[in-house]
Amino acid sequence: MELDILSHQLFIDIYDNKSKSNMIRTLPLVLLLFIGTTLFAQEYRGKLIHNDGTSKEVSFLNPYSKNNYKEILYLHYGMEHELYAQNFKRAEFSKDLVYQSIEIKTNQKVWARVHFESETIKLFLRYNSFYVEVDNTIYDISKIQSPSTLDIPKDLSDLWQSEMNGNKMLPFKTLKKLLVQYHKKNKIDYHTYFNKAKTIPYLEVGLGANYSNINLLISPSQKTNFSTVSPAIFINGRLYFSRLLKQSFVSLGIGFQKFKIEKDISTGSEDNENFHELNIKFQQISIPMSFNLTLLSKNEMKFYMRGGAKIYFNIGENGNLVSEYQIDKIVRTENSQLKLAKKSGFTPLLGLVANKKIGKSDLSFLLQYEKNMESGNPSNDHAQIEFSKSAITVGAAIKF
Repeated sequence: MELDILSHQLFIDIYDNKSKSNMIRTLPLVLLLFIGTTLFAQEYRGKLIHNDGTSKEVSFLNPYSKNNYKEILYLHYGMEHELYAQNFKRAEFSKDLVYQSIEIKTNQKVWARVHFESETIKLFLRYNSFYVEVDNTIYDISKIQSPSTLDIPKDLSDLWQSEMNGNKMLPFKTLKKLLVQYHKKNKIDYHTYFNKAKTIPYLEVGLGANYSNINLLISPSQKTNFSTVSPAIFINGRLYFSRLLKQSFVSLGIGFQKFKIEKDISTGSEDNENFHELNIKFQQISIPMSFNLTLLSKNEMKFYMRGGAKIYFNIGENGNLVSEYQIDKIVRTENSQLKLAKKSGFTPLLGLVANKKIGKSDLSFLLQYEKNMESGNPSNDHAQIEFSKSAITVGAAIKF
Protein backbone atom coordinates (compact mmCIF):
# COMPACT_ATOMS: atom_id res chain seq x y z
CA MET A 1 0.00 0.00 0.00
CA GLU A 2 2.83 2.39 0.94
CA LEU A 3 4.63 1.56 -2.32
CA ASP A 4 1.49 2.34 -4.35
CA ILE A 5 1.10 5.71 -2.59
CA LEU A 6 4.79 6.57 -3.21
CA SER A 7 4.59 5.61 -6.89
CA HIS A 8 1.40 7.63 -7.34
CA GLN A 9 2.93 10.72 -5.73
CA LEU A 10 6.12 10.43 -7.78
CA PHE A 11 4.20 10.34 -11.04
CA ILE A 12 2.12 13.34 -9.96
CA ASP A 13 5.37 15.23 -9.40
CA ILE A 14 6.65 14.24 -12.83
CA TYR A 15 3.74 15.79 -14.65
CA ASP A 16 3.73 18.95 -12.57
CA ASN A 17 5.06 21.37 -15.18
CA LYS A 18 5.09 24.22 -12.68
CA SER A 19 8.12 22.83 -10.88
CA LYS A 20 11.12 21.98 -13.04
CA SER A 21 13.38 21.39 -10.04
CA ASN A 22 10.90 18.89 -8.56
CA MET A 23 10.85 17.09 -11.90
CA ILE A 24 14.62 16.74 -12.04
CA ARG A 25 14.84 15.54 -8.44
CA THR A 26 11.91 13.14 -8.68
CA LEU A 27 12.60 11.32 -11.94
CA PRO A 28 15.82 9.62 -10.72
CA LEU A 29 13.83 8.35 -7.72
CA VAL A 30 11.23 6.88 -10.06
CA LEU A 31 13.97 5.17 -12.08
CA LEU A 32 15.58 3.75 -8.92
CA LEU A 33 12.18 2.51 -7.74
CA PHE A 34 11.54 0.95 -11.13
CA ILE A 35 14.97 -0.77 -11.29
CA GLY A 36 14.55 -2.06 -7.75
CA THR A 37 11.18 -3.52 -8.65
CA THR A 38 12.68 -5.07 -11.77
CA LEU A 39 15.52 -6.77 -9.93
CA PHE A 40 13.83 -7.91 -6.75
CA ALA A 41 10.14 -8.48 -7.50
CA GLN A 42 10.46 -11.26 -10.06
CA GLU A 43 7.63 -13.80 -10.03
CA TYR A 44 7.80 -17.29 -11.55
CA ARG A 45 4.52 -18.79 -12.67
CA GLY A 46 5.05 -22.49 -12.00
CA LYS A 47 3.55 -25.72 -10.72
CA LEU A 48 3.17 -26.88 -7.11
CA ILE A 49 2.76 -30.65 -6.69
CA HIS A 50 1.07 -32.04 -3.57
CA ASN A 51 2.02 -35.28 -1.82
CA ASP A 52 -0.92 -37.07 -3.44
CA GLY A 53 0.33 -36.11 -6.94
CA THR A 54 -2.24 -33.42 -7.65
CA SER A 55 -0.90 -30.05 -8.78
CA LYS A 56 -1.87 -26.40 -9.22
CA GLU A 57 -0.34 -23.32 -10.81
CA VAL A 58 1.09 -20.72 -8.42
CA SER A 59 3.33 -17.63 -8.56
CA PHE A 60 6.65 -18.46 -6.88
CA LEU A 61 9.10 -15.84 -5.57
CA ASN A 62 12.92 -15.72 -5.24
CA PRO A 63 13.83 -18.97 -7.05
CA TYR A 64 17.56 -18.78 -6.27
CA SER A 65 17.35 -17.76 -2.61
CA LYS A 66 18.98 -20.18 -0.14
CA ASN A 67 15.97 -19.57 2.11
CA ASN A 68 14.11 -21.91 -0.24
CA TYR A 69 15.85 -24.82 1.50
CA LYS A 70 13.72 -23.93 4.54
CA GLU A 71 10.59 -22.52 2.96
CA ILE A 72 9.51 -21.52 -0.53
CA LEU A 73 7.55 -18.31 -0.95
CA TYR A 74 4.59 -17.90 -3.27
CA LEU A 75 1.92 -15.26 -3.89
CA HIS A 76 -1.73 -15.89 -3.05
CA TYR A 77 -4.13 -12.99 -3.64
CA GLY A 78 -1.16 -10.62 -3.54
CA MET A 79 0.13 -11.88 -0.17
CA GLU A 80 3.30 -13.89 0.48
CA HIS A 81 2.82 -17.39 1.90
CA GLU A 82 5.28 -20.13 2.90
CA LEU A 83 5.45 -23.64 1.50
CA TYR A 84 7.08 -26.29 3.71
CA ALA A 85 8.61 -29.53 2.46
CA GLN A 86 6.56 -31.81 4.75
CA ASN A 87 3.36 -30.60 3.08
CA PHE A 88 4.33 -30.82 -0.58
CA LYS A 89 6.22 -33.05 -2.97
CA ARG A 90 7.69 -30.73 -5.58
CA ALA A 91 7.87 -27.06 -6.64
CA GLU A 92 8.52 -26.54 -10.35
CA PHE A 93 9.42 -22.89 -11.01
CA SER A 94 10.20 -23.65 -14.66
CA LYS A 95 11.69 -26.39 -16.82
CA ASP A 96 15.11 -25.48 -15.43
CA LEU A 97 14.24 -24.59 -11.81
CA VAL A 98 12.86 -27.39 -9.64
CA TYR A 99 12.84 -28.08 -5.88
CA GLN A 100 11.85 -31.43 -4.38
CA SER A 101 10.94 -32.50 -0.88
CA ILE A 102 13.44 -35.12 0.36
CA GLU A 103 13.69 -36.97 3.69
CA ILE A 104 17.26 -36.51 4.97
CA LYS A 105 16.46 -37.96 8.42
CA THR A 106 13.57 -39.97 9.80
CA ASN A 107 10.45 -37.77 9.62
CA GLN A 108 12.54 -34.75 8.61
CA LYS A 109 11.71 -33.47 5.15
CA VAL A 110 13.46 -30.51 3.56
CA TRP A 111 13.54 -28.73 0.21
CA ALA A 112 16.47 -29.51 -2.09
CA ARG A 113 17.31 -28.43 -5.62
CA VAL A 114 16.98 -31.10 -8.29
CA HIS A 115 20.06 -31.02 -10.54
CA PHE A 116 19.82 -34.33 -12.38
CA GLU A 117 16.97 -36.78 -12.88
CA SER A 118 16.49 -40.12 -14.64
CA GLU A 119 14.76 -43.45 -14.01
CA THR A 120 18.03 -44.70 -12.51
CA ILE A 121 19.17 -41.91 -10.22
CA LYS A 122 18.41 -38.37 -9.04
CA LEU A 123 20.94 -35.81 -7.81
CA PHE A 124 20.06 -33.04 -5.30
CA LEU A 125 21.87 -30.09 -3.76
CA ARG A 126 21.06 -28.42 -0.43
CA TYR A 127 23.44 -25.75 0.87
CA ASN A 128 26.86 -27.47 0.60
CA SER A 129 25.46 -30.99 0.95
CA PHE A 130 24.40 -33.20 -1.92
CA TYR A 131 22.30 -36.32 -2.12
CA VAL A 132 21.24 -39.01 -4.56
CA GLU A 133 17.97 -40.87 -4.71
CA VAL A 134 18.00 -44.50 -5.82
CA ASP A 135 14.89 -46.71 -5.53
CA ASN A 136 13.09 -43.99 -3.56
CA THR A 137 15.85 -43.94 -0.94
CA ILE A 138 17.88 -40.80 -0.19
CA TYR A 139 21.65 -41.10 0.39
CA ASP A 140 23.89 -38.32 1.70
CA ILE A 141 27.06 -38.45 -0.42
CA SER A 142 28.56 -35.13 0.66
CA LYS A 143 31.52 -36.60 2.59
CA ILE A 144 31.97 -40.14 1.39
CA GLN A 145 30.72 -42.02 -1.67
CA SER A 146 30.35 -45.78 -2.13
CA PRO A 147 28.92 -46.35 -5.62
CA SER A 148 29.05 -50.16 -5.23
CA THR A 149 26.52 -50.02 -2.35
CA LEU A 150 23.93 -48.25 -4.51
CA ASP A 151 21.40 -50.16 -6.58
CA ILE A 152 22.61 -48.70 -9.89
CA PRO A 153 23.88 -50.35 -13.09
CA LYS A 154 27.31 -51.95 -12.63
CA ASP A 155 28.92 -50.02 -15.50
CA LEU A 156 27.78 -46.72 -13.89
CA SER A 157 29.11 -47.88 -10.50
CA ASP A 158 32.45 -48.88 -12.05
CA LEU A 159 32.74 -45.56 -13.94
CA TRP A 160 31.95 -43.60 -10.79
CA GLN A 161 34.47 -45.56 -8.73
CA SER A 162 37.12 -45.15 -11.43
CA GLU A 163 36.62 -41.37 -11.60
CA MET A 164 37.11 -41.14 -7.82
CA ASN A 165 40.68 -42.40 -8.41
CA GLY A 166 41.23 -43.45 -4.81
CA ASN A 167 39.56 -40.40 -3.29
CA LYS A 168 36.61 -40.54 -0.90
CA MET A 169 34.26 -38.69 -3.23
CA LEU A 170 33.71 -36.76 -6.42
CA PRO A 171 32.93 -33.01 -6.26
CA PHE A 172 29.30 -32.16 -7.00
CA LYS A 173 29.87 -30.61 -10.45
CA THR A 174 32.10 -33.51 -11.50
CA LEU A 175 29.48 -36.05 -10.44
CA LYS A 176 26.72 -34.19 -12.30
CA LYS A 177 28.88 -34.12 -15.42
CA LEU A 178 29.65 -37.85 -15.07
CA LEU A 179 25.93 -38.72 -14.83
CA VAL A 180 25.18 -36.67 -17.94
CA GLN A 181 27.99 -38.32 -19.92
CA TYR A 182 26.93 -41.82 -18.86
CA HIS A 183 23.28 -41.31 -19.81
CA LYS A 184 24.21 -39.71 -23.13
CA LYS A 185 26.57 -42.55 -24.03
CA ASN A 186 23.97 -45.20 -23.20
CA LYS A 187 21.09 -43.22 -24.76
CA ILE A 188 19.11 -43.17 -21.49
CA ASP A 189 16.53 -40.41 -20.99
CA TYR A 190 17.50 -37.83 -18.41
CA HIS A 191 16.93 -34.18 -17.47
CA THR A 192 19.29 -31.64 -15.94
CA TYR A 193 18.27 -28.59 -13.89
CA PHE A 194 19.90 -25.40 -12.61
CA ASN A 195 22.11 -25.34 -15.64
CA LYS A 196 24.34 -22.43 -16.59
CA ALA A 197 22.22 -19.32 -17.15
CA LYS A 198 21.81 -18.21 -20.74
CA THR A 199 21.92 -14.62 -21.96
CA ILE A 200 19.62 -14.32 -24.97
CA PRO A 201 20.34 -11.52 -27.47
CA TYR A 202 17.60 -9.91 -29.55
CA LEU A 203 18.05 -7.28 -32.29
CA GLU A 204 15.29 -5.07 -33.67
CA VAL A 205 15.09 -2.24 -36.20
CA GLY A 206 12.33 0.33 -36.18
CA LEU A 207 10.85 3.62 -37.31
CA GLY A 208 9.07 6.26 -35.29
CA ALA A 209 8.43 9.91 -34.59
CA ASN A 210 9.36 12.29 -31.80
CA TYR A 211 7.13 15.11 -30.57
CA SER A 212 9.23 17.69 -28.67
CA ASN A 213 8.46 20.89 -26.80
CA ILE A 214 11.36 23.29 -27.41
CA ASN A 215 12.35 26.63 -25.95
CA LEU A 216 13.43 29.43 -28.28
CA LEU A 217 15.83 31.70 -26.38
CA ILE A 218 15.73 34.91 -28.40
CA SER A 219 17.92 36.90 -26.04
CA PRO A 220 18.85 36.84 -22.34
CA SER A 221 15.52 38.52 -21.56
CA GLN A 222 13.25 36.98 -24.21
CA LYS A 223 12.11 33.42 -24.70
CA THR A 224 9.17 31.51 -26.06
CA ASN A 225 8.41 27.88 -26.88
CA PHE A 226 7.02 25.78 -29.68
CA SER A 227 6.58 22.14 -30.61
CA THR A 228 7.92 20.10 -33.49
CA VAL A 229 7.72 16.56 -34.85
CA SER A 230 10.78 14.75 -36.21
CA PRO A 231 11.19 11.32 -37.82
CA ALA A 232 13.30 8.71 -36.03
CA ILE A 233 15.15 5.52 -36.94
CA PHE A 234 16.49 3.20 -34.25
CA ILE A 235 18.27 -0.09 -33.73
CA ASN A 236 17.87 -1.78 -30.35
CA GLY A 237 19.63 -4.74 -28.85
CA ARG A 238 17.82 -6.61 -26.10
CA LEU A 239 19.42 -8.91 -23.54
CA TYR A 240 17.23 -11.40 -21.69
CA PHE A 241 18.93 -12.77 -18.55
CA SER A 242 17.09 -16.02 -17.92
CA ARG A 243 17.78 -16.07 -14.18
CA LEU A 244 18.32 -12.54 -12.91
CA LEU A 245 15.59 -10.93 -15.01
CA LYS A 246 13.20 -13.70 -16.03
CA GLN A 247 10.30 -11.39 -16.82
CA SER A 248 12.40 -8.48 -18.03
CA PHE A 249 15.17 -7.43 -20.36
CA VAL A 250 17.88 -4.82 -20.67
CA SER A 251 17.90 -2.71 -23.82
CA LEU A 252 20.77 -0.81 -25.43
CA GLY A 253 20.47 0.87 -28.81
CA ILE A 254 21.28 3.69 -31.14
CA GLY A 255 18.80 6.17 -32.59
CA PHE A 256 18.84 8.81 -35.30
CA GLN A 257 16.47 11.80 -35.50
CA LYS A 258 16.33 14.47 -38.20
CA PHE A 259 15.13 17.92 -37.20
CA LYS A 260 14.04 20.43 -39.84
CA ILE A 261 12.50 23.37 -38.03
CA GLU A 262 10.90 26.18 -40.02
CA LYS A 263 8.59 28.17 -37.78
CA ASP A 264 6.81 31.52 -37.64
CA ILE A 265 6.15 32.55 -34.05
CA SER A 266 4.44 35.63 -32.68
CA THR A 267 5.03 37.06 -29.21
CA GLY A 268 4.12 40.17 -27.28
CA SER A 269 0.77 41.96 -27.04
CA GLU A 270 -1.72 43.21 -29.65
CA ASP A 271 -0.25 46.69 -29.52
CA ASN A 272 3.36 45.53 -29.57
CA GLU A 273 3.28 42.24 -31.45
CA ASN A 274 6.57 40.66 -32.44
CA PHE A 275 7.17 38.10 -35.19
CA HIS A 276 10.01 35.57 -35.31
CA GLU A 277 10.91 33.43 -38.31
CA LEU A 278 13.37 30.66 -37.51
CA ASN A 279 15.08 28.14 -39.71
CA ILE A 280 17.49 25.43 -38.54
CA LYS A 281 18.40 21.87 -39.55
CA PHE A 282 20.29 19.36 -37.45
CA GLN A 283 20.47 15.67 -36.56
CA GLN A 284 20.44 13.98 -33.19
CA ILE A 285 22.22 10.69 -32.53
CA SER A 286 21.21 9.01 -29.27
CA ILE A 287 22.23 5.97 -27.24
CA PRO A 288 19.25 4.83 -25.14
CA MET A 289 19.64 2.39 -22.24
CA SER A 290 16.74 0.94 -20.27
CA PHE A 291 15.32 -1.75 -17.99
CA ASN A 292 12.04 -3.25 -19.19
CA LEU A 293 9.76 -5.07 -16.73
CA THR A 294 6.81 -7.25 -17.75
CA LEU A 295 3.46 -5.71 -16.79
CA LEU A 296 1.07 -8.06 -18.58
CA SER A 297 1.38 -11.17 -20.71
CA LYS A 298 -1.56 -12.68 -22.58
CA ASN A 299 -1.52 -15.07 -25.52
CA GLU A 300 0.95 -13.65 -28.05
CA MET A 301 0.99 -10.14 -26.51
CA LYS A 302 3.34 -8.81 -23.83
CA PHE A 303 3.48 -5.36 -22.24
CA TYR A 304 6.61 -3.98 -20.58
CA MET A 305 7.22 -0.87 -18.48
CA ARG A 306 10.43 0.88 -19.51
CA GLY A 307 12.72 3.05 -17.39
CA GLY A 308 16.12 4.37 -18.30
CA ALA A 309 17.96 7.23 -19.97
CA LYS A 310 19.59 8.24 -23.21
CA ILE A 311 22.78 10.08 -24.06
CA TYR A 312 22.45 12.21 -27.19
CA PHE A 313 24.60 14.27 -29.54
CA ASN A 314 23.30 17.14 -31.67
CA ILE A 315 25.04 17.58 -35.01
CA GLY A 316 24.36 20.37 -37.49
CA GLU A 317 25.03 23.90 -38.73
CA ASN A 318 23.75 27.11 -37.17
CA GLY A 319 20.40 28.38 -38.35
CA ASN A 320 18.84 31.80 -38.80
CA LEU A 321 16.38 33.87 -36.79
CA VAL A 322 14.64 36.90 -38.29
CA SER A 323 12.74 38.99 -35.74
CA GLU A 324 10.35 41.87 -36.40
CA TYR A 325 9.54 44.12 -33.44
CA GLN A 326 6.53 46.41 -33.77
CA ILE A 327 6.41 49.31 -31.31
CA ASP A 328 3.83 52.05 -31.86
CA LYS A 329 3.41 50.94 -35.50
CA ILE A 330 7.16 51.22 -36.08
CA VAL A 331 8.70 47.94 -37.28
CA ARG A 332 12.31 47.07 -36.50
CA THR A 333 13.93 43.98 -38.07
CA GLU A 334 16.83 42.01 -36.57
CA ASN A 335 18.77 39.09 -38.05
CA SER A 336 20.73 36.78 -35.78
CA GLN A 337 22.33 33.36 -35.75
CA LEU A 338 20.33 30.51 -34.26
CA LYS A 339 22.45 27.96 -32.40
CA LEU A 340 21.83 24.79 -30.44
CA ALA A 341 22.08 25.35 -26.68
CA LYS A 342 23.96 22.07 -26.18
CA LYS A 343 25.86 19.71 -28.45
CA SER A 344 25.16 16.76 -26.17
CA GLY A 345 23.02 15.86 -23.19
CA PHE A 346 21.39 13.29 -20.93
CA THR A 347 17.64 12.54 -20.87
CA PRO A 348 15.74 10.29 -18.40
CA LEU A 349 12.87 8.34 -19.93
CA LEU A 350 9.84 6.27 -18.99
CA GLY A 351 7.76 4.25 -21.43
CA LEU A 352 5.52 1.38 -22.40
CA VAL A 353 6.62 -1.37 -24.81
CA ALA A 354 4.23 -3.88 -26.38
CA ASN A 355 5.41 -7.08 -28.10
CA LYS A 356 3.17 -8.89 -30.57
CA LYS A 357 3.86 -12.00 -32.62
CA ILE A 358 2.17 -11.83 -36.02
CA GLY A 359 2.76 -14.93 -38.09
CA LYS A 360 6.50 -15.54 -38.08
CA SER A 361 7.34 -11.91 -37.28
CA ASP A 362 7.98 -10.43 -33.84
CA LEU A 363 6.83 -6.81 -33.70
CA SER A 364 7.20 -4.27 -30.91
CA PHE A 365 5.49 -0.92 -30.33
CA LEU A 366 6.80 1.92 -28.19
CA LEU A 367 5.25 4.87 -26.35
CA GLN A 368 7.92 6.79 -24.44
CA TYR A 369 8.02 9.92 -22.27
CA GLU A 370 11.32 11.85 -22.15
CA LYS A 371 12.37 14.75 -19.93
CA ASN A 372 14.99 17.00 -21.58
CA MET A 373 17.16 18.98 -19.17
CA GLU A 374 19.22 21.45 -21.23
CA SER A 375 20.01 24.93 -19.96
CA GLY A 376 20.86 27.53 -22.60
CA ASN A 377 22.87 30.75 -22.45
CA PRO A 378 21.82 33.11 -25.27
CA SER A 379 23.44 36.48 -25.96
CA ASN A 380 22.42 39.63 -27.83
CA ASP A 381 24.42 38.32 -30.81
CA HIS A 382 22.74 34.94 -31.21
CA ALA A 383 19.61 33.05 -30.20
CA GLN A 384 19.42 29.41 -29.08
CA ILE A 385 17.30 26.30 -29.40
CA GLU A 386 16.98 24.68 -25.95
CA PHE A 387 15.72 21.15 -25.21
CA SER A 388 14.51 21.58 -21.63
CA LYS A 389 10.91 20.40 -21.80
CA SER A 390 9.14 17.07 -22.25
CA ALA A 391 9.04 14.95 -25.39
CA ILE A 392 7.05 11.93 -26.56
CA THR A 393 8.41 9.22 -28.85
CA VAL A 394 6.28 6.60 -30.62
CA GLY A 395 7.63 3.83 -32.80
CA ALA A 396 7.33 0.33 -34.19
CA ALA A 397 10.09 -2.24 -34.75
CA ILE A 398 10.60 -5.73 -36.12
CA LYS A 399 12.93 -8.44 -34.80
CA PHE A 400 15.84 -9.64 -36.93
